[in-house]
Amino acid sequence: MPEITVYSRTPRTAGGFECGGQRITLSGPIKSGGEGMIYAVKYSDGICAKVYHKNKINAELRDKVKAMINNPPGENLTGEPDSSHSSLISWAISALYDSNLPDAHFLGFTMPLIDTSMFREAHRYYDPDDRIKYMGGTFTWLYLLTAAFNIASVVSAIHLKGHRIGDMSASNILVARTAAVSFIDCDSFQITDAASKKTYYTKVATGDFLPPELMGVNFRTDNIDRYYSDLFALGVMIFRFLMNGFHPYQARGAGVDGLPTIEAKIKQGKFAYEGTFPDVRPPKNAPPYAMISPELRSLFHRCFVTGHSEKEKRPAASEWAAALKNEIANIQKCDRNDNHYFSGGLRKCPWCAVMAANPGRKDPFPAGKMGKGNDAQKTATAKPPAGEREERVRTEVGTGVGSGFGFGAGFGFSKPAKAQPVKTPPATPVSTQTAKPQTTKPPNANPQTIKPQPAKPQQAAPAQQPAKAAPVKTNPPNPPMLSVTPDSVEMKVMRNGDAEFVIKVENKGEGTLIGTLESDCDWLTFRGTGRKDIDFSAAKVFETAAVIDGSKLPDGAGSDAADATFTGRITVASNGGRTEIPVKVALAKDPKLETDRGKIIIKDADIASDATVIRSEFTVTNGGDGILTGTVTPNRDWIRAVPERISTADSVTVAVEIDTAKAPNTLLLFGKINIETNGGSAEITVGVTIQK
Repeated sequence: MPEITVYSRTPRTAGGFECGGQRITLSGPIKSGGEGMIYAVKYSDGICAKVYHKNKINAELRDKVKAMINNPPGENLTGEPDSSHSSLISWAISALYDSNLPDAHFLGFTMPLIDTSMFREAHRYYDPDDRIKYMGGTFTWLYLLTAAFNIASVVSAIHLKGHRIGDMSASNILVARTAAVSFIDCDSFQITDAASKKTYYTKVATGDFLPPELMGVNFRTDNIDRYYSDLFALGVMIFRFLMNGFHPYQARGAGVDGLPTIEAKIKQGKFAYEGTFPDVRPPKNAPPYAMISPELRSLFHRCFVTGHSEKEKRPAASEWAAALKNEIANIQKCDRNDNHYFSGGLRKCPWCAVMAANPGRKDPFPAGKMGKGNDAQKTATAKPPAGEREERVRTEVGTGVGSGFGFGAGFGFSKPAKAQPVKTPPATPVSTQTAKPQTTKPPNANPQTIKPQPAKPQQAAPAQQPAKAAPVKTNPPNPPMLSVTPDSVEMKVMRNGDAEFVIKVENKGEGTLIGTLESDCDWLTFRGTGRKDIDFSAAKVFETAAVIDGSKLPDGAGSDAADATFTGRITVASNGGRTEIPVKVALAKDPKLETDRGKIIIKDADIASDATVIRSEFTVTNGGDGILTGTVTPNRDWIRAVPERISTADSVTVAVEIDTAKAPNTLLLFGKINIETNGGSAEITVGVTIQK
């Protein structure tokens, strides 16, 4: 990979950054995004670097990074070597500059490297279809409880430092197969500098995790403390982990017929699980809410019912952590299905009860089934004996299995179970650099401390005649041995675009591996050279990127057809062997604009109340390949579309707001929303009739 040199600096508490600093070599990028690019830090496996795009850098961003470095959260969340916790966040460790001179330019920061082969987005675990696909039934409700506990613990540690997450969602919280968690995009958090008392506010949000009081707020212009917003979002996240992925404001019934979105139901407080609204019910396939312990249900009540209008009543993150820890300590295991775990106060397994009452419904934790993805293979390769399996779960989540309540006619709660002390943290510490198998001690093994014993002095041996030197035999070193990944490549590319893939050459033997990579196609070259061949020399590893240039793919009859394919080959020849990488390329379709509706008609709008904003929405879909980009522009000032710019490989929901206060004083309003993209244009007609 290409390399760049930067300089790491430590901020002064009083202001500015120390001059000089450590020289660091970055390689990559290994990932890019809208704000910048992520690089590997050479010779530091557990650290990576974020380098901002030049147009994103300003003095406030630099000062915010300094505040992060000077005010890290506790609990070893930033990855110190002595960390014994099961969570790690991508927090800034040191600032990066382009030189070691006083007038150097700020570039970005270093942070802990999160192993994305081990951590996945949170929805991959709380969504049952994704979870079963990758993990089978082995990521049980016990693991879900533990992941929720770890998330609450991290949020609590961040809040204790005066910071806020702001945009808490399923995409910036990652979970590992051991229930360890990681938070990413920490530089978008709300950060408070303890020394200067300055707060750097977050400018982003995710609609279905926002509390009602912040619906419709423009975070780009308004500086709003997000503490109570975090507490609401944390409640939503925990609810989804414990309730099989269902959102607390997903609902059905006549009472929500006019509220098509989650955001609209949040705004109206339509929490369907307590019978508050007789015409609002939980989703058909939602787990029974009675399976949640009374302690946790009381916290959900404070978050979504009392806290809907009184945000100060929402539970703090530390309260959630304490309640979840208690729930883990008292959990029970089903005697029919090893993957069924449930609350300690229940009389029978709720998962079995749901399966018995609904023949044909998919079990969210199927017995003895492993998923087809990599996570499932890493979690276990064979099912261990029952006792050994139970001990493995106990060790990984750090708590025992519950107290064996008898089964009754229902699975309602009996008297509260007596809490058992938790002797270990609720999740096993997980290294985020490499996934190593964990060691499980026998159930009653006591740790032993082994102290080094001082060496005893040895008596001098009597003098002897020098021994006759014997010839020393040496074995010749093993020769270099070639290993190459990937072994084949299949990609799509736009006719006027390009695509890249990384080739990793490893020496599995000894000595120096020397050789050449050579392409047999003009459209297949090596990045940074424009050449079809490149030499390499490596004691261990050599990496480079191959570039597929779509504009150089052959022309001719059928070459631009949707099913046209092109083949090439990269030959790797070395003193340690020879191999070939077949490359198959298909033409990607151009982006194509599609919308789910051509008009928005709102009838009999009531504008008598103070709330004069009427909301609707439509979906923009990319029906082709690549990235669909463009603008969404209303032709009337009383129509607002959010977002105004779109960029998606899949689909995006556009919220439409009708501000009748700005509209003409008529009973019939008409306007248009024009969509212009690189995949075509579209027009949405907007019509509103006003109640007399």
